[in-house]
Amino acid sequence: MPEEVRLVVVSMGNLPAPVDKQELVSLLPTLVPTEEEMKALASGGQRTFPDEVLAAVGGIERCGDKVQVIDGMLQFRENVERVARDAAMLKGGIEAVLGSAGFKKILQWVLKLGNEMNKGKRLGNAAGFKIDNLTSMLELKSADGKKNLLQFLVSNVAVNDPMLLSLDCLDGLKPDCFKCTVAAVGEEMQKLAKTYNKAKAEVGLCGVSEVECIFKRALCAEIERVTSQYLEARQVVTDIEKLGGEIVRYFGSPGLKPEDILKEVHTFKHKYHQHVALHQRTQKDPTTPQTPPPPPPPP
Repeated sequence: MPEEVRLVVVSMGNLPAPVDKQELVSLLPTLVPTEEEMKALASGGQRTFPDEVLAAVGGIERCGDKVQVIDGMLQFRENVERVARDAAMLKGGIEAVLGSAGFKKILQWVLKLGNEMNKGKRLGNAAGFKIDNLTSMLELKSADGKKNLLQFLVSNVAVNDPMLLSLDCLDGLKPDCFKCTVAAVGEEMQKLAKTYNKAKAEVGLCGVSEVECIFKRALCAEIERVTSQYLEARQVVTDIEKLGGEIVRYFGSPGLKPEDILKEVHTFKHKYHQHVALHQRTQKDPTTPQTPPPPPPPP
């Protein structure tokens, strides 16, 4: 056991079977001698730490730092994949909204029809509206109370621009796009950058002893294996941080987070599709009651 512990430290956990590497690595943080225990070992006094473990790891320079590096690098690839996946989903959603000429036309229709419904009133000459008010605006009723703005929108689009009825321009906006946040993804990437930089720094601190050389070779190999994936993920995170600022500025919503905007647009998309389906049914069967569809399920 003590020699296996030592081997885990110097070889970055790359041990052959039958050694249970994961079990040993999970124990390493608790096996690193404290400063008091190292002093007791050097003075020959009473040892509170198991003698055999001290013998195994006590002689390794900066053992605690090495264990931290090992612990971080063993989970590094998995963490990079998770952050890259979350960032890619956010990026896809933001790009779908910002790049959708069709959705921008829909917003122009919403503004135009809203002004027509409010003609002669204080809100009848609006130059724009807040994106976080989009779904609530769609519930605005006509003067006779028979139709809401969303029904007027679908009816007008069906006559004037039927290609917009599918709203397939927003196909890239899915519920997963706003299950994580730009801020959280950025924080996770900062943690990964700290782990990566600490590992690279440890390479430079390695000495010329046999143990140090073994550890250095293993660490360099692990860094080389993850570098490309790490740099790609870092670039995607940089992209969504930039895109997040763009979508907030575009909609003039400084108080909103990018993922809030995505959620609002997705809710609109869901309601819009429901009303399009209702409109198409009533066109086929004029006797179908034109009642609003039920509200969308929670994302």
